Amino acid sequence: LSPEARITLRHIVRNPVQSILTAVGISLSVAIMIAGMFWIDAIEYVMEVQFTQAQRDDAFVGFNTPLNTRALTELAHMPGVLAVEGLRSVPVRLRNGPRSYLTGLEGLPEHSRFRRPLDQDLRPLAMPLDGVLLSQSLSRVLRVAPGDLLVVDVLEGKRPTRVLRVAALANDFIGVSAYMDKGALNRWMQEGPLNSGAALAVDASRSAELYGALKRLPRVAAVGARNTIIQLFRELTGRNIVVTSAILAAFASIIAIGVVYNSARIALSERAWELASLRVLGFTKGEVSRILLGKLAVELLAAIPIGFVLGYFLCMWMLEAFVYTETMTLPLYITPRVYGFSAAVALAAGVFSALLVHRQIQHLDLVGVLKSRD
Repeated sequence: LSPEARITLRHIVRNPVQSILTAVGISLSVAIMIAGMFWIDAIEYVMEVQFTQAQRDDAFVGFNTPLNTRALTELAHMPGVLAVEGLRSVPVRLRNGPRSYLTGLEGLPEHSRFRRPLDQDLRPLAMPLDGVLLSQSLSRVLRVAPGDLLVVDVLEGKRPTRVLRVAALANDFIGVSAYMDKGALNRWMQEGPLNSGAALAVDASRSAELYGALKRLPRVAAVGARNTIIQLFRELTGRNIVVTSAILAAFASIIAIGVVYNSARIALSERAWELASLRVLGFTKGEVSRILLGKLAVELLAAIPIGFVLGYFLCMWMLEAFVYTETMTLPLYITPRVYGFSAAVALAAGVFSALLVHRQIQHLDLVGVLKSRD
């Protein structure tokens, strides 16, 4: 090792507590930066999974009363409609002992093209013929797991009650849903092949014409377009997420600069006599700067991977403490971009602080320092 490297390592070994505290402070700033930035990617991931893999229809039409398959045929012949898939939804009360929840039981066709509940690996789940699929958020509310029995009270028509087995849990990030086979639901309701609504594939060039025609139909109660839903979702969540991320990023930057600069400034004050002596002995200004700032560089490089680990667990804690709600669940999804940006901010804070301290090293008063009684 070079003389300045040996001096740097000796100072770290002789003052381990100071070096450890400095590294911890920098790592906490990296962790806060990760906690502030990961929300944006997590929201984008949720939208990608929800609106391109689980919910793939371009538009949804809700009927004011359940209709037979003739309504689907009429929809298929409307301008701009490429494909139609009927859906059946009934209001239900799900009960597990003293716990209950009001929601809609969605009847989906076997091998549904547009609505596909997904498992943990984002693979489509098969519709059970004698059971029910629950979203993970709903399973937490009712405290049930696959294989448990659930009492289902229908709140429409003849209001039948049935005990169904929980077949599997769907990885739904948005909504509180329960699913079963559409044919089985129609038979259970003692009705024909009725539909509460339909999912549509739409020609984008004729979408405006189609939506105008749908709104004029008397049996259509609601029309929803996927692009509109995505836009509203981004407007509602994006503003809050961006503001929160900006505040946390600002705090993390201030912490990083404060910790790094204060550590370097204190080290300069404590070692001014030593550095001045080295200058008198023939060390150049660059070598003296590397001796002082080398310790800072070691602490900074050691702090970044520690900050990655702390940031991961901080995000996990924040999700469990604040984000898991009945209507929306965010995954612990941290991209390499977030880690890279957090490390870049810490390194930038280190470089900025090093430049400030380097200017002070360049103007050391060698005579004044050597005359001091330290």
